[in-house]
Amino acid sequence: MDLAIASTVRVTMKDGSTFEGEVFLHEPETSLLVLEVPHPQSTIKKDVRMLNLGSVEKTEVLVPADASAPVPELPAQPLDVVEARESESLEAAKLANQRIGDGVSPEAQQLFNTLCKTLECRWEGQSIVELKLNVRINPPYTPENIVGEDATALARMRKIVARIQANESE
Repeated sequence: MDLAIASTVRVTMKDGSTFEGEVFLHEPETSLLVLEVPHPQSTIKKDVRMLNLGSVEKTEVLVPADASAPVPELPAQPLDVVEARESESLEAAKLANQRIGDGVSPEAQQLFNTLCKTLECRWEGQSIVELKLNVRINPPYTPENIVGEDATALARMRKIVARIQANESE
């Protein structure tokens, strides 16, 4: 089945439903057909239907694509913009990778993820280190396993960890 982009088709699904629209994408390798279908309440807007070709029973081409119509070119992107996006993406991936503890339990990772929402934390081996309060949470990650030099910071972190663990056990 060769469905040209911009052709108008009627697709009948195996469950009996039908869709009529313009082919936006036909990807046989992934069994994907994307149609732009008219929006039921607007003559300007269109809806997008993503259909699994494995669920299609029948396809009819109602209006073939105009082969002489030029294919619109994608706008060129300045190289510096592309390189900046790449750099930002790599930096974000590195940061995300640093937030994954090596050889820690799922519960420890969950505690770390929760703490990182409001505190500046990092992994040091299997210990969680909070940088501003200068405290360390050692395995098994209970309030009793939190160490630090500032008594106020220590009490605060113990309270936070106890609250997180109480919420998770509910």
